[in-house]
Amino acid sequence: MNERLMRALLDQAAFLELSGDDVIAPDAAVRQLEEIAAAMQSLLPEERAALLACSRRLADEERERNGDAPRVHFLMSIGQRLGLE
Repeated sequence: MNERLMRALLDQAAFLELSGDDVIAPDAAVRQLEEIAAAMQSLLPEERAALLACSRRLADEERERNGDAPRVHFLMSIGQRLGLE
């Protein structure tokens, strides 16, 4: 899979999950996360593995920049949160 596309998708998922109600309506965020999850669940096993590896790399980069931030936890748990593991 394309690394840039994976990063963009993961960034969007993190934005939807972590943004406050003043940024995006909670119902809209949930609907979009469900759409992302449905699309990700149809990935082939090797594509899922690549996406999860990308998520771990993003989490590591975030941890280096900002410590143990909520975004790190989200990225490390995205496989479970979106039903990919």
